[in-house]
Amino acid sequence: MTRLFLPFTLALLIGCNQHPKQQTANLPPRSDSPKTITDSAGSDSLPHSAAKDDAYNDNTPVNLPPGLATFLPKGYEALDTSGGDINRDSLRDMILICRTKDRDSLDIETPGPRPLLILTGQPDGSFKLAARNDNVVLCRTCGGAMGDPYQQTVIKKGYFSLEYYGGAAERWSRIVTFKYVTADNDWRLHKISEDSYNCTEEDPKHTINTWSEKDLGTIPFTKYNSDTIYNLLTSKLSAK
Repeated sequence: MTRLFLPFTLALLIGCNQHPKQQTANLPPRSDSPKTITDSAGSDSLPHSAAKDDAYNDNTPVNLPPGLATFLPKGYEALDTSGGDINRDSLRDMILICRTKDRDSLDIETPGPRPLLILTGQPDGSFKLAARNDNVVLCRTCGGAMGDPYQQTVIKKGYFSLEYYGGAAERWSRIVTFKYVTADNDWRLHKISEDSYNCTEEDPKHTINTWSEKDLGTIPFTKYNSDTIYNLLTSKLSAK
């Protein structure tokens, strides 16, 4: 099971009674989704208000049109979809996040992987599977007391970001951003930003950490692993 990234994000037993409302997944992508990436450089805005009403996502799967449903791996259903131009060719692409039908439920202590599929748009309106990673999306229980940390995926101008929110009294929000590299015809990790704070405090102090490709090295999308990143970021914080 994928672990939370940083020591200060480990969930405490005491939670807060109020938190923002969940944004549910649908297709086509939400037109009112927060714009995580604010410019072509992929600058981030942490999703402080992206929490959910319930500890876990609704188990109702996203209904997909036949053109996308054919990409679902056997035994999986759709968790979320997002649309936009991921590879800068002016065609609409899709990101499809999947979950196992039998292991991403509330009565399973060890949830299954959540594959993320990058589907690039073709001139005839169809889609082609360009990349897949089963270790990039955090698991259903990785948000601690807050439950499922996954919030949404945002796409803009060759970048896409995964947004998370979790914790208990110690809350955290995180954005993991990937960028398209034209020369490689591939995607790589661009930036990880995280904000943590204690929600029981009247005027909580936010601790923000940001790691770029310069800090983390070149990590192709298909090689990204949340456990490996956890160990890497933990070691960097310990070295401060």
